[in-house]
Amino acid sequence: MDGGKKRLSAKKLGFETIVGSRLAVLRGKSLRTSGGLTKKDLKYNKHGRIVSVKMSNRAKKEKRLEKAGFKPKKGVFKLFKKSDGKKTTKK
Repeated sequence: MDGGKKRLSAKKLGFETIVGSRLAVLRGKSLRTSGGLTKKDLKYNKHGRIVSVKMSNRAKKEKRLEKAGFKPKKGVFKLFKKSDGKKTTKK
């Protein structure tokens, strides 16, 4: 006995498969990924990759590069190492 729960097939739910790749989930061919992500949990990032909405927002909030010391200067198209406040002098 399953505890009274019915198992619906993928066809009845309107999907080709229940579990599929991220691309299949976004295109509506599968219900979810093997990790349990559904269509509302996925998005395309600025590089065109399919990523998790939750993890993307978390990474954006963390600002890892800035904490590691890389901060861009205005008007110059490259990254600069942020100084740590210590100045070295030659003796």
